[in-house]
Amino acid sequence: MGKQSKRKRQKAKRPTPSLSSTHATDDTSTTNENPILSKIRHGDARVRHAALVALSSTVYDSVSLHRAAAAAAASSNNNNGIAYNDPSLLRALSERLLDPDVPCAIIAAGCLSNYVSFGNTDGKSNSAANGSSEQDDLEVASQVLIPILIQRLSLGVETLSTLCVKSHDNSSSAKKGGDHDASLLKLQATLHEQWTLQSLALQTLAGLIENCPLVLQRMNDDTVLSLLLKVIACAVDCIDNGLTVSASTNNETDGGDHHPVLDAAMNSGRALHSLLDENVELIRKIPVSTVGGEWNVNTVVKELSAVIGNVKIGNVARLHCCGALLSLRKVLVEMEDDGTISNANQVVEMLQSCTNTLIVPTMHSLFSIDGNQDSPKNMVHRMMELYKAISSQRQDEAMESEVTHEINKRKEPARLIARRQKEMKAKKQEDYVEMQNDKKEGVVMVEDDASKYESSIRQEGEAEASVAAADPQDQLETIVQSWRNLVGSHKLALELVANLCSGPVEEDELESGMYDNDEDEHMWDSDDEAKLMETMGQSTTQRTTSPADKEVYNSIASHQLVEQILIFFNHWVMFLPSLGLGVDDKCPSLVVEDVDELLATCAVCLGNMIACEIPTWTLSCAKEVVSVVCRDASVENGMGLVWWSLVALLKSPELAGKNDAMNHITTIMLALLRHHLKTAV
Repeated sequence: MGKQSKRKRQKAKRPTPSLSSTHATDDTSTTNENPILSKIRHGDARVRHAALVALSSTVYDSVSLHRAAAAAAASSNNNNGIAYNDPSLLRALSERLLDPDVPCAIIAAGCLSNYVSFGNTDGKSNSAANGSSEQDDLEVASQVLIPILIQRLSLGVETLSTLCVKSHDNSSSAKKGGDHDASLLKLQATLHEQWTLQSLALQTLAGLIENCPLVLQRMNDDTVLSLLLKVIACAVDCIDNGLTVSASTNNETDGGDHHPVLDAAMNSGRALHSLLDENVELIRKIPVSTVGGEWNVNTVVKELSAVIGNVKIGNVARLHCCGALLSLRKVLVEMEDDGTISNANQVVEMLQSCTNTLIVPTMHSLFSIDGNQDSPKNMVHRMMELYKAISSQRQDEAMESEVTHEINKRKEPARLIARRQKEMKAKKQEDYVEMQNDKKEGVVMVEDDASKYESSIRQEGEAEASVAAADPQDQLETIVQSWRNLVGSHKLALELVANLCSGPVEEDELESGMYDNDEDEHMWDSDDEAKLMETMGQSTTQRTTSPADKEVYNSIASHQLVEQILIFFNHWVMFLPSLGLGVDDKCPSLVVEDVDELLATCAVCLGNMIACEIPTWTLSCAKEVVSVVCRDASVENGMGLVWWSLVALLKSPELAGKNDAMNHITTIMLALLRHHLKTAV
């Protein structure tokens, strides 16, 4: 009997590992779903990470999202036929926020943050092209993403509190050595990851609150408010204790250790500000009485005041906390005046005290330009230098590409290339022999040339190393981000002051202007002067100021906030002319647009302040302020200071032909003529 062949036994295939119901779906439910969703919900963290990285660099890249939202046709650009606002994709990304693998959760949070910030979440997307509608997007945002974000933030606060205590204990421990240092570095890397994840989740939450009004219906309870306060309190505690959260030991940039913590504090303050802004329903739910629990308005005010007074936390985070406090003050003071709440005298007095003694002085310090007067100019000049360097690199790359294309186009044979290289080598050898023959005639000259040649080679090598170490594109992005943070903080501060000085303005006063519904509104007739005088008289007699607002206006006058903002306005009006750019130099469009927006916001702020009964208008001005902003010595009060400083700006030769700056100046002058015609001129 012949030898029987052994049949190979087929091994049973192991099922693909899948996550639990919390983190992924079953295999049976993923058989017919999109391949991208299957990879996002895969059981292997490496597969999930690779899929999320691919999404973050393609579909959810900020530039791609911005272009897709503007064109309203993102689905036509995806190879797998899935759009950035597809509900199933958003659900899958939301699930990944709770991924046990922190890097995967970070990338998912980054994708969702970009979607909220740069995607079209206001329902204006092309719903017919991708099969989704505005209601689907809002349902995903409100029903799925918000609960998961809140759960993510709650878990993050608990984890970070434990890690901060561990890090503080290890830092203060007397033990030192290899094992101790290694464990400390590992703990710092974990802190860095957790704070990065927390910051991105907070940024996503803040964007949803601002862009999706439906979200507020699911967040009008004090649990979200208390959670955000816990996050910002944890960040403040981490910074005050000096805990480093750097992922590496090389900290070459100032403040690099605390960047994720500062971002988390800023985003939590932004979410708080957006959540409380004109949210009367939520503010009414905050307990006013201190009896019956630890959570009340008193604790909210104390937490926010502690952040505002902490200069380490960052100006933007402090300003957002100022905005949250002012939102509380506006609603609670009106409720006390209307009699809708009782026993709120202590709370209102505390809010008034914080506004007068904390917020107004903070605003005054933020508008100071003495210490950083040259910093914005240096940013712009550095921005232009880096842009020129990047443009030069792109030109070199284009030239190299063109040369390579020409060589490939000729299709030169390898034998000719070898012959040409041989001739070049022979020519080099001849030059060397000739140099040796002439060595006796000019030894010193040859040595000098050799040393110069070596030094030039060394300098070129150092230059190439420095360029490789610091990429101009990365440096440009850093400078642009610093510029945006600076201008953004100024605009936010001006908006807060403008809202603080808005006062109880009637709707008729907002809707009606000098020209009403006249079609020929740009034509001046003989009755316009009488209309202007009548409007001025009505605006001064009909405006009523509450006692609480009078206290704020007195604080503004005592801290010279009007004068400080006027100096600030003068500085930024002259900013672009003071750059000293040449004829061939062009200021970046980003800088021009930001300066114009900043001046427009400042003009609105000063206009609101002019309409208020601030004692500054009738008080005498300090001589040093007059010498800075006004060239006329005959200034008697604050109103004259503002008027003659604006006149001096209009006469400035540096602003000749600068129509945008002139428009902002005349806007403030019109506000003066409307409310203080007799005093100003």
